[in-house]
Amino acid sequence: MPQMKGAGVTLAYIFPGIPYWAGVVLVGAVITLNVALGGMKGDHAGAGDPVLDQDVRDQPAGLCAMAVFGFYNGHLGANLAPGEDRRTGHER
Repeated sequence: MPQMKGAGVTLAYIFPGIPYWAGVVLVGAVITLNVALGGMKGDHAGAGDPVLDQDVRDQPAGLCAMAVFGFYNGHLGANLAPGEDRRTGHER
């Protein structure tokens, strides 16, 4: 992993007496401890604005419902060419 390589190189540069592998082990231990204590959760729902999360979830469903059940179908006839069948899109 690039993070581990970067950690080993950085710690070996900052502390010249520390070997490369010690930096990798130290950062690996810190990450493992953080995950074991409940950090780095994979759930993003609590990270942002709940209203925005709800909008992102509900707007596509609302648009699909309007397309199927709403007034949207009534306006499709305006896009038809003269003599075109509304159900198939082909000429009658």
